[in-house]
Amino acid sequence: MGNKSGIKTPNRSGAGKRTGAISDRGISQITGIPPATILAWEKSKPDDWRYKIYWLLKSFTKEELIKQRSKALLQEIKAAPHINEETVK
Repeated sequence: MGNKSGIKTPNRSGAGKRTGAISDRGISQITGIPPATILAWEKSKPDDWRYKIYWLLKSFTKEELIKQRSKALLQEIKAAPHINEETVK
């Protein structure tokens, strides 16, 4: 396992799936990334950032990815400008 970039990734010749790893469909459902995009990232070259992002996402369990997504959403909410009656008018 591995590649020139030093990131440990399964080789493409039938490497075993990590127990608890999230499926591509699960990644899509949680992140909103289209399945076709996820598939394209998986098939990109090992030194491409897309491939690295794909395997980063695959390293999470479903629960971990949901937790990370929740943290990101909370940060977005905290950073959003406050909406009050004056701004709605």
